[in-house]
Amino acid sequence: VIVGRSSNAETTATGMAGLQLGLSLPVSKMAQSSVRGSVTLAGNEVRFVPEAPTVSGARGVVQFSDHGFTLVGVQGRALGGELHLEGGMKAPPAAQESAVRVRARGTATAEGLRASPQLGLLSRLAQHASGSAAYTLSLGVRRGEPEIQVASDLVGLALAAPAPLGKAAQAPLPVRFDNQLTREAAASDGAPLQDQVTLELGGVARLAYVRALDGGHARVLRGAVAVGEPAAAPLSLPEQGVFANAVLAGLDTDAWRALLNAPAPAPGAAPAPPLADAGQIPDYLPTRLAVRAATLTLQGRTVHDVVAGATRAGALWRANVSARELDGYLEYQPGGAPAADGPAPQGRLYARLARLAMPQAADAQVDALLDAQQPGKLPALDIVVQDFELHGRRLGRIDIEARNRATQDGQREWRLARFNLAAPEATFTSSGSWALLGGAGGEARRRSSMNFELDIRDSGELLARFGMDGVLRRGKGRITGQVGWLGSPLSPDYRSMTGQMNVNMEAGQFLKADPGLAKLLGVLSLQSLPRRLTLDFRDVFSEGFAFDFVRGDVHVDKGVATTNNLQ
Repeated sequence: VIVGRSSNAETTATGMAGLQLGLSLPVSKMAQSSVRGSVTLAGNEVRFVPEAPTVSGARGVVQFSDHGFTLVGVQGRALGGELHLEGGMKAPPAAQESAVRVRARGTATAEGLRASPQLGLLSRLAQHASGSAAYTLSLGVRRGEPEIQVASDLVGLALAAPAPLGKAAQAPLPVRFDNQLTREAAASDGAPLQDQVTLELGGVARLAYVRALDGGHARVLRGAVAVGEPAAAPLSLPEQGVFANAVLAGLDTDAWRALLNAPAPAPGAAPAPPLADAGQIPDYLPTRLAVRAATLTLQGRTVHDVVAGATRAGALWRANVSARELDGYLEYQPGGAPAADGPAPQGRLYARLARLAMPQAADAQVDALLDAQQPGKLPALDIVVQDFELHGRRLGRIDIEARNRATQDGQREWRLARFNLAAPEATFTSSGSWALLGGAGGEARRRSSMNFELDIRDSGELLARFGMDGVLRRGKGRITGQVGWLGSPLSPDYRSMTGQMNVNMEAGQFLKADPGLAKLLGVLSLQSLPRRLTLDFRDVFSEGFAFDFVRGDVHVDKGVATTNNLQ
């Protein structure tokens, strides 16, 4: 085994190699002693620094002396492809330059990147890549810290990643990674040991971070991220924290979270360097974020024409958001990893919104929240919306408090502590649950159960809010009950509904009613009872009919309502 060391940078080689060594030891002038020789590599494995992948099957000659070393015709395989190296170590011509400078030209494959866990996040991204691409690399060492520059156009490598990072194999995406000591750290050994990491992804994104290297791992001191902005000028770094600005056609935060939380390398793999440690990834995330996006997806919901400003404290995100569907303030705390002695900490979504609109197409997105594989992945909700719109109808103020939990039989449900709606004409208060009964995806079966009370102040205006203007005048009262159905709380399914309720209405008038025994009996038709319970009597009356009260008990079984005391 051959081991060479330069301060903290360690080069190791294993296997048999040929050694030629010459020593000059003047007895009277030992200070002028010198050494010169060479090592002939014959298929060895070489690692220049711990952060770099191993070069296997290395062949060539390393010439050395007491002044440094030179690589002559060294080649091998690394990252799944061929690699050619040149350069060496010599006395630096300037104090701020690296004495070690090794240059490499090679080809990296997706399989080779995946098999190099010491590359950290890059190795994780390679799990979604295929093909290969040529690259160049330059390696230096100053103050015992490796400095690396990598460049590639990524032609030949396909990346199945969320926009804007995803690319086809033949599409070019110029990439340049640069990691070197800051100017102050390079100028003086007494200066704080810090480096600057920059990454440029063509016209897609630019990142820059300044890190402290004086601890057990690199600590991000400050940074800047620009996505979708033209590279008109160098990134301006803040005094502290990480600032980011993004202008995007679409941003899928769910897809990015899945990508960054990809499974770790298999047990027994070499440890990742500090930059790539999954526990350190949050250090590189923005602490302040400005976003403009045509679409943004979060927790299965997609909103459009988004302008948002957000801040992060640890894992907690706070944001002011304006979009086509919503406007207001949000807080989001992601769920954590499962604890050794208990379930995973639950995520939480807190919102105070001026308005929120949910179109018909959003029903499937809401239902899909219960398809999560683990209960803890469903966030708790604490949401208040002053102007809530559902399927194009403005329903007034909505107040929701819900928490996910696992039931005794191992299924999942959302406990609805509050599910309330308030409009000038009526107030709806309820509590209940939304449970996954079984299945997954398109085969999933979910059931909503609710205890409710509808306090009506003006039946006519309430019906007008639901598009049934001119049906009823005045009318007040209360409807209470317990009902359940298959589907989400926002999409009642009358065919599967079961339960019971009490109706007590008074002092109203049906408009445009004609007298007639047949039409009055139509009011009591069990087949039309669901419509009657929403006070829709348009098919019965056509001129006008005042009533003192309508009261009674109703039993509902699989969408069929029956009563024996309706008055």
